[in-house]
Amino acid sequence: MKIYPNPSNGVFNFKLNHVLKSDINISISDIQGKVIANKFIDGKNLSEELIDLSEFSKGIYILKVQLESQFYLQKLQID
Repeated sequence: MKIYPNPSNGVFNFKLNHVLKSDINISISDIQGKVIANKFIDGKNLSEELIDLSEFSKGIYILKVQLESQFYLQKLQID
């Protein structure tokens, strides 16, 4: 999994290294833990996905990716 550029102006690219057999659930939270965005992606057809957070304030956000029963966390920074 790759998220770039990070930090950014609020627009991030989400890319997986290989095709998946299941859907991907992405949620983004602010630093207090409030979920500000959710996105469901078809993992079988994913090459690259745009995540646009440009409407949100500068700061740190947490990206949570759920792949079946596994979770991955990534810090995102909007400058």
